[in-house]
Amino acid sequence: MYEDVVGECDSVWSVGGASPEWLTNTFESRDNSDTAYITGNPFSREYHASQFGMLDEVWQYGWDDQLGTVPPEPITDRGISVAREQAYERVILHYMQPHYPFIAEEDTIGYIDRSAFGGVGEDTNEDIWTSIKLGETTDIEKIRSAYWDNLRYVFDYVELLMENVDGTVVVTADHGNALGEFGIWGHPVGTPVPEVRRVPWDVYYCNDSREYSPKEWDTRQSTTDVKQRLADLGYVNER
Repeated sequence: MYEDVVGECDSVWSVGGASPEWLTNTFESRDNSDTAYITGNPFSREYHASQFGMLDEVWQYGWDDQLGTVPPEPITDRGISVAREQAYERVILHYMQPHYPFIAEEDTIGYIDRSAFGGVGEDTNEDIWTSIKLGETTDIEKIRSAYWDNLRYVFDYVELLMENVDGTVVVTADHGNALGEFGIWGHPVGTPVPEVRRVPWDVYYCNDSREYSPKEWDTRQSTTDVKQRLADLGYVNER
């Protein structure tokens, strides 16, 4: 899909078949003190700020309840701001797209309730891949086309990012997605098939044009939630 939309690239094997597995194998047991992790993925709730140089949970304040996801704009804006203003060895931006919901067109497909992300209260979500497996969704080509469009949509923002940062940028993914291969739809944890585990590794060398001024997002919701979680763990004394 990436080569269809963007162009020829190298690939690597992901350390996970789903986001929680990738997070564990990427960040745990490593020194992340010089890493800024800017994420739209709510699975970061399993971590706390002290594990990173910066943990910016954009899903806490940038989630669009109408779309049922975090659109790419706040991720991009925060990434440009952090890359320009703060000196981290690595800045990782974790976009939600091309993961469903497919939001490139006005008629969106799929929905995720932020509070139910990760399998809690699944009745509030519209899991595209489960719908296909159950026979509730039969227009596979429509889903495939919407999926490809979701990548085109987010890559416009990736290009905007690359035009406005200095340094080496690698475009990759935490996992891929099966579309019926070996009877698998989606990306279950531990799935070993290439369609899920082989991901792009596309390297760019970027210079900041300074032509874009990122929007300032109110990150206080994220900061408050992090402090509260630390307080719950006994790390912060609330007075």
